[in-house]
Amino acid sequence: MDGLIRSQRRAVKAYFGCFIGALAVGLVLLVLTLATPLGGTSIIPKLASGFVMLLSTPPLTQVFKRRDRINALSLMRDTANQSDPDSADGKRVEDIVWGTLAKMAGG
Repeated sequence: MDGLIRSQRRAVKAYFGCFIGALAVGLVLLVLTLATPLGGTSIIPKLASGFVMLLSTPPLTQVFKRRDRINALSLMRDTANQSDPDSADGKRVEDIVWGTLAKMAGG
């Protein structure tokens, strides 16, 4: 379970890096177009801002999904560690953990 949590944290860092990269490229485009004499009156700044939104939104939504998944995995890990594996509740928790792991592995 700890390996899955570490994997999700690495994915959050990667997606957040992509978000920052896309945001930086869009902002550089915007600054470059505004620095030109006709940049403020052309359509290029609008395209640059659209570029920022299009490229930065999907990685950011993945960050939120992965953070929710990390919280759920941490909660399952803590619950599994506290429950008695021989009790009915322990077996139910184990079934939930395995079902979640199977769902994550399948996509």
